[in-house]
Amino acid sequence: MKSGTLIAFEGLDGSGKATQAMLLKRRLQKAGKTVTLFSFPQYGTLVGKFIRDTLYGMHGDLHAIPPYHGTIPYSLDRGIAAPKIRTALARGIVIADRYTTASLAYAGAIAGPKEASRLTRFIEQLEYRELKVPRPDAVVYLVADAKTARSRMRREPAKKLDRNERDIAFQKRVAAHYAKLAKRKEWLTIACSADETPREIHERVWQALQKKVR
Repeated sequence: MKSGTLIAFEGLDGSGKATQAMLLKRRLQKAGKTVTLFSFPQYGTLVGKFIRDTLYGMHGDLHAIPPYHGTIPYSLDRGIAAPKIRTALARGIVIADRYTTASLAYAGAIAGPKEASRLTRFIEQLEYRELKVPRPDAVVYLVADAKTARSRMRREPAKKLDRNERDIAFQKRVAAHYAKLAKRKEWLTIACSADETPREIHERVWQALQKKVR
């Protein structure tokens, strides 16, 4: 893989994005690569805390907020991080646990099929053009069944499910939007079986990236 590569991990809540992002980071570092990992939203920042509070209903029903309005904090979060992302890309490889591509799927699921295409154009113009958020070179989409993904989250004793995570019907709509986005040339679809270990999934992610990112 070349320096300056940006790889984003996407998928439903509980699909294993954070685990796979970390496994890839460790493998690349062992190979001598300079790697920086970002996780979005950045819950340690003011905007990230606002997003977390919104997900847990402190500012009303998340799905009752117009999707154009609801997506702005996520774009702002990545816009704030954009200079750090560009600096990290100048040094080597950047891995993102969620990215702009997550907003395309989640906000699109709230907006519905008629408005999703216009909302996608709005988000991409806002982030990639106005806020100068770098575009990903590869998007690794981890496909997991919505019920299986939620059952994984419930295994975490301290985990309290947020508004999106609790709603299976919504997660299925998000998955449908991800499936449409996955047709783009930079996307890699990795089907994740409940019987597979994270290491086994990682090996397939690794092999797919060898073919996609040089």
